[in-house]
Amino acid sequence: TTTTTTSTTTSTSTLSDGPPPLPLPPPPRSLNKNKIKNEYIQSLLDGPSLDPRIQMETLQIQIRSHQKQISQLSLQLERLQLEKEMSTSAKNKTIESLMNDLKQLREKFTQLRVETITKTSSEPTKLLLEEFEEMKKEMFYSLVLSIKMTRAVEGKSSNKRVDLLYDQAKSVHYRDWQLWITDQFENFK
Repeated sequence: TTTTTTSTTTSTSTLSDGPPPLPLPPPPRSLNKNKIKNEYIQSLLDGPSLDPRIQMETLQIQIRSHQKQISQLSLQLERLQLEKEMSTSAKNKTIESLMNDLKQLREKFTQLRVETITKTSSEPTKLLLEEFEEMKKEMFYSLVLSIKMTRAVEGKSSNKRVDLLYDQAKSVHYRDWQLWITDQFENFK
């Protein structure tokens, strides 16, 4: 170890020419840092030296401990992932079931509405209802064709049949047709 000492010397002069000389400033911080580092290294060297076999055994024990922690965390992660997948699967099944129930209820409602209107209404009302249904069908066909043309311009073609789509779309409210048709084309493989 190297130690640096600084001493201040004061000259005793019989002549009083001026104020006494100022003490020297402390050494730069870099010297203090080096001194601290050197002292730390020396303390490590002076510390109790362990037998290398004991150090190796200690390190091996620590490694085994860390490996056990890693395996436990890995198992816990796998368990959480499995739980999440099961939960998601159950939720998806519930959603699918509810969507099917909703579709069936809409179909029943539409049938009941048509039956009620046709039984209680006059001939002109029946004709208006039939004309309204025909207009809805034409609107649907127009929407499908416009979406097909847009997709063709984008380079995405589709061979889905419009009449089959219309049969499926009867349970979807006509205001939602555009989004529903787009989804049908996007999910079509």
